[in-house]
Amino acid sequence: MTELSGTFYLNPAGAVGYFMSRKGGKINLVEYADTAAKNRNGLPTIRLLANVKTAKEISLRHSKNWDTVYNILLNQYDQLAVIEGEYGVFVGERQIGTVKLSPGGVYTLLLDEVLENEFNLQTHTITPPNSVHILWQVPQHIVMPFGEVMFAITGLEFSYSQAPESMKSVIQAFWLLMIAIGNMLVAFIAKAKFVESQSLEYLLFAALMF
Repeated sequence: MTELSGTFYLNPAGAVGYFMSRKGGKINLVEYADTAAKNRNGLPTIRLLANVKTAKEISLRHSKNWDTVYNILLNQYDQLAVIEGEYGVFVGERQIGTVKLSPGGVYTLLLDEVLENEFNLQTHTITPPNSVHILWQVPQHIVMPFGEVMFAITGLEFSYSQAPESMKSVIQAFWLLMIAIGNMLVAFIAKAKFVESQSLEYLLFAALMF
């Protein structure tokens, strides 16, 4: 068993990954910036950590669309956002395994050349993929316009119709000012992160409405 010693650098509010590879009988320690955050566009992301000798080119090929090919450089450890689906992992033109990538998931592929031209492929899920379908946002977007009609538009119409002729513009201006203050309050609460759960944050906004 080979001993390894060295210095690890850890930065605040950041994630750092270390990968040990063996070349020429010597163990090398590679540092790379890491993150477990999901892709903003909902795509799966993948990182390849390869410990190989003979392999020169590694690629991912979509099982249903062979025109979708992602070539991965061996000396780069950046995350790659790809289209969801099942992929074949190729070393050159030889397929050595498959990997299924789901929306929102963060994955790391470990490729180890145990013998010459004999590869061991492992898939590690860093962040689980999305478990709730995006179409569940549709009911929320339906309810939101009803809330807008119930509070903002109705209140504006009431302030205009019930105000004296000489005060209509003033009352409307005050009403719009209150809406602006409410929007500023929402932005402040969202940035201040008074609560960690987003659902509790929405309940707080609902309570402030009353």
